Amino acid sequence: DIQIANEIVGPKKLARLRALCERATVSCAVDDPCQVPALAEVGRSLGQEIALFVEIDTGLHRCGLSDDSAIVAMARLISATDGVRWRGILTHAGHAYAAGTPDEVARIGQAEGEQMVRIAEMLRGHGLSCPEVSVGSTPTVAFSAAIEGVTEIRPGNYIFNDMMQVRLGSAGVEDCALSVLATVISRPSPDRAVLDVGSKALTLDRGAHGNILLSGFGYLPEHDCWLTRLSEEHGVIEGDVTTLQIGQRVRIVPNHACAVVNGFDEAWLVDGDEVIERLSIDARGKMA
Repeated sequence: DIQIANEIVGPKKLARLRALCERATVSCAVDDPCQVPALAEVGRSLGQEIALFVEIDTGLHRCGLSDDSAIVAMARLISATDGVRWRGILTHAGHAYAAGTPDEVARIGQAEGEQMVRIAEMLRGHGLSCPEVSVGSTPTVAFSAAIEGVTEIRPGNYIFNDMMQVRLGSAGVEDCALSVLATVISRPSPDRAVLDVGSKALTLDRGAHGNILLSGFGYLPEHDCWLTRLSEEHGVIEGDVTTLQIGQRVRIVPNHACAVVNGFDEAWLVDGDEVIERLSIDARGKMA
């Protein structure tokens, strides 16, 4: 059961969706009537019904609808169209990444859940079912999921956590499962060390959705210091670098785990110093 929490538009992506539907049960999102006919045609060509969610804008102001009448119209269109099936509503409260405090994250999460439940009840009041009420966003999920009537959660980053989640209060450094292993290649002055990892590996992200949450570009927990500058293949640490020696291998907790994973072909699952398994990152680079 694969949910694509995004709008699928264009012949190439629709062809890939069709191929996926031959192997799995798939649902996706819509927020405009013009998206429905092409998805319905894919469903009819397979003798299936593709499950559709109407995406709701709960404050991020990216994709999604916020007008009740438009939401009702979309639900009715899906319900009346052969080849697709009305599944419910979904949202992503990504605006929580602009929150200044954990209390503000909690407020956004609670509002996310309450708004989605209100919309579901509004739809039912118009004679429409709303089987699924789906919320997403790692920072807010503990709060939105606590609202009675929410049926599904989709936190993505939580499987790893990263320094953005630490900054938002969603996790501690000890909760961050993903790290990048690098080597100290230069220490040209007493207050500067250089690693063999840069923006190609760690990205230049310091926040999500255009927000800047962090001043550095990755944290070294064993040395309690930050990467202060990145070139494509170099990472610079400035300040007290007395614990760093040339040739030493160091662990970096990235700012944004999602983007970092997409830059590598494989990851290593470890338990302390023990290597458990090599994992292939099959979805790496699948952008088309």
